[in-house]
Amino acid sequence: MPTEQRQAVQAAIKTFAEAPLQQASINLLNVLGYASEKIANLGSNAETLLANIEQFKPELGKISRDKVKADRWKSWARLCAHAVTNPP
Repeated sequence: MPTEQRQAVQAAIKTFAEAPLQQASINLLNVLGYASEKIANLGSNAETLLANIEQFKPELGKISRDKVKADRWKSWARLCAHAVTNPP
């Protein structure tokens, strides 16, 4: 990895201490050459996430909130890179 890119990655990693998780994660993925204009908002709490999964995957049936201990979740986040635009 070239020195310039290594420094950019290090700077992106340092932003995790200050920036919101989603923003810092997207920035790091961009520095690594991954980018996507699509961001799925499935909610940030257990009930919203589980309701969205049930809506989009009804064949799974009702998800047991007790089984997944949904009442213990503080929040959740998932980030995916869908396209490689400038591979390193």
